[in-house]
Amino acid sequence: MLFMFSFREIWELHDDFGLADTAGIVSVFLIGIAMCSVAVAYGVRMVLEHRHHKAALMLVPALPLAAAALQEFQYHGSIMAILANIVVLTIGLTVCVHGFRHDRLGTVNGGLILLIAVFLARFFDFDLTFLARGVAFIVVGAGFLALNGLLFRRSRKERVS
Repeated sequence: MLFMFSFREIWELHDDFGLADTAGIVSVFLIGIAMCSVAVAYGVRMVLEHRHHKAALMLVPALPLAAAALQEFQYHGSIMAILANIVVLTIGLTVCVHGFRHDRLGTVNGGLILLIAVFLARFFDFDLTFLARGVAFIVVGAGFLALNGLLFRRSRKERVS
């Protein structure tokens, strides 16, 4: 669902989020603030416990609150799509780093798949030449292979030692 929120069109489907009155707007903000407060408290706890890969997920509840706050701006759909992309990239990077630090190849690959999914979605959104697309695919593939090779060699050295 978070990946779906990374597209601008999703945020522009409903301009008012179904809020017809001031009471509805206030209730959305209060619920959003409560959700964000709980998420921030839990996120701080995860950071203190050095579980950064789980702390990154605490950014997710802030998206609907930000959407409600920004809906009056002309480009709120684009802003929200950028924020969602940043959240997805943050989660993907923290999962990769966590997997790399703990020598978990599957976790690293899961984070890389998330990063590549966002990359591919943005890749097809932009009007790029065939050459630019080819070079981008080669660079992403080489990075994927290099990271997997590095992690594999590191785990093999530790097993031999």
